[in-house]
Amino acid sequence: VVAGTKYTWEVLMAETDCNNANSTFDRNTCVPSANALTALYKISLWAQPWNNFYEYSAEKITNNNA
Repeated sequence: VVAGTKYTWEVLMAETDCNNANSTFDRNTCVPSANALTALYKISLWAQPWNNFYEYSAEKITNNNA
């Protein structure tokens, strides 16, 4: 028996022209640049906080080398 919680996300990464160091950065209006390189990742996290145990993995699913 394995105890804990497993979280899984699919995350699309893309190049943008936005500057996240800018104090007015808004992730809702910052879109990928024209002909941006993109990659889709599957990120998983298995957590057992009562044991101070966290294990993660990242897998590239697809990529687009524009």
